[in-house]
Amino acid sequence: MTQIIKKLVKNTAFNTVGYFWSLLVSFFLTPYIIINIGVANFGIWAIIGAVISYFSLADVAVHQPLIKYIAEFHAKKEHYEINKIINVVFLICLLLSILILVVGLLLVNPILGFFKITPELKANAFFAFKLGLIAFGVKNLFSVFHTLLVGLQRFGIINKINIYVSILNVAGTILFLEKGYGLHGIMINALIITIIDSLIVLIVSIKIYPPLKLFSCPLNKDVFKKILSFGIVVRITELAGFINDSIDKLLIGHFLSINMVGLFEIGQRAVNKFRSLLFCLIAPIMPATSEISASHKKEELVNFYIKGTRYFNFIIFPCMLFLFLTAGMFMFLWMGYSLGPNHRIPIGVMRILIAGMTVNFITAMGYNIAIGVGKPDIPLKSGMVMLILNIGLSVPLIIKYGFWGTIVGGAIAVFIGSIVFIALFNKWLNISNFFFFKHTVAIPLIATIVAGLVTYLGRMGTLLFYLEFFSRLKGFEIFIVSGIVFMGVYLYIVLRSNYFDKSEIAFLKNIWLRKFSS
Repeated sequence: MTQIIKKLVKNTAFNTVGYFWSLLVSFFLTPYIIINIGVANFGIWAIIGAVISYFSLADVAVHQPLIKYIAEFHAKKEHYEINKIINVVFLICLLLSILILVVGLLLVNPILGFFKITPELKANAFFAFKLGLIAFGVKNLFSVFHTLLVGLQRFGIINKINIYVSILNVAGTILFLEKGYGLHGIMINALIITIIDSLIVLIVSIKIYPPLKLFSCPLNKDVFKKILSFGIVVRITELAGFINDSIDKLLIGHFLSINMVGLFEIGQRAVNKFRSLLFCLIAPIMPATSEISASHKKEELVNFYIKGTRYFNFIIFPCMLFLFLTAGMFMFLWMGYSLGPNHRIPIGVMRILIAGMTVNFITAMGYNIAIGVGKPDIPLKSGMVMLILNIGLSVPLIIKYGFWGTIVGGAIAVFIGSIVFIALFNKWLNISNFFFFKHTVAIPLIATIVAGLVTYLGRMGTLLFYLEFFSRLKGFEIFIVSGIVFMGVYLYIVLRSNYFDKSEIAFLKNIWLRKFSS
C-alpha cells in the first residue's frame, strides 16, 4: 500500500505540473484567439466542441474499463491478457470512429440548423464541424494507446507529451491566425496537432511497453462482453457530465444567440481550467484503486477514500472560493477590456458554475474509486438524478428567465446529484455521512469561509469596486497579494486543527524533502 501511495503522489505531482502549463497556455492564448476571430466565431467554436462531445458518447466508455483492467493485469504481470483487451478496444474504436464520421457528415445540415447561426457565419460553422469530426475520429482511434499509458500509470510521460504538443499547438495557432485564416486556420491546426499527438503516443506506447502487439490475439467474445457491459454503465453515468458541460451552450445557441454562447463559453472555460486542476489530481486514482483492489481488503479502500478526499478538499475548497471572490478580478486580468460592456456576463457565469461544482468536487475521489473497484452502478444512479434534474430544470428556466435560467438549473442539478452520490457511496462503504463530513469537509470548509471573509473585508474587497481604474499590471499585484493573505489565513486554521494527523504530516514532509533533495 505504501508503494502504491508513493506512486500516486508522484503521478499527481506530474499531473499538477502539466495542469499549470496548460493553464498558462490557455490564459494567454484564449484572449489572443478571441481578438483575432471575434466572440461570434468563438461561440461557433464552442458549439462545435459541444456537439462533437455528444458524438463521443457512442464509444460506450471503453477507456474506463480498459484503464481498470490494464492496471490489474499489469500488477499481476499478465501481458497476454492486456493484449487481448487492447485488441478488442482498438477494434471497437475503429468501428465507432468510422460510424461517427459517416453519421456526422450526413447529419451536418440538421445539426447546425438547430442553432441560430447568422448566414454570414454558416460557412465557418460547416467547415469547422467537418474538420472537428475528422479530428475526433483520429483522436478516438488512437486513444487506446493513451489509455494504455494511463493504465500503466506513466503520467510523467503523458504530461511531457502534452507539453511538447501544446507548444506545437500554440505555434500553429499563432501562425494560422497571423496569416489571416481565422476560425478555418484554428480547425486546420487542431486536426494537424491531433494527428501528431496520436502518432507520438503510439510510438511512445510501443517503446514503453514492449509486450504490446496489435492484432496478435484472436478477438475474444468474453472480453468483448466484459468491456461492453462495464463500459455501457460507465457511459450512461458520464452522459450526465456531458449534458452538464454542454447543454447550456446548446440551449443558449438555440433560444438566444451565438454571441451569448461565446460569452458563456468564456466564463465556463475559466472555471473549467480550475476544474482541470482537480482532474489532473484525481487522474491517477482510478488505476491506483484497481491495483489496490487486486490485492487489498475493503478496509484499505475506506482508508484510501477518506484520506484522499481529505487531501483533495484541502486543495479544492480554498481554490474555488478564492476564484469565486476574485472572479471579476480574474476576468479583468485575463481578458482586459476586450469584451467591452458585456464583461460582467462571464463573471456571473463563473460564480454560478463554481457554486454548483464545488460540491461535485467532493465526490471526485469516491467516483474514481467506485469505477476502479467495479462499482459503476453507484455513479450511474447519482448521474441519472443529475441528468433528469438538468433537463427538467434548464429547459423551462431558459424559456422563462432567459440566459441565467439555464445556468442556475444546471448548477442545481449538479449540486443535488453530487449529494446523492455521497450518500450512496458512503452507504456502500458502511460510513456514516456525519463521519464523512466531519473528517473530510468541516475543517477546510470553515477555514475557507473565514479566510474569504478576512480577505474580502480587507483591502481586496475595497479595491474590487475600483479595479477598472487600474492597469492590468496593478491588477496582478492586487490578485497576488489577496491570494497570499487568503492562503495564509486558510493554512493557519487548517494546520492548527487536527485535520492531518502526525503520520500524514510526516509522510508528506518525507515526500517533499525527497523530491527537492534529489
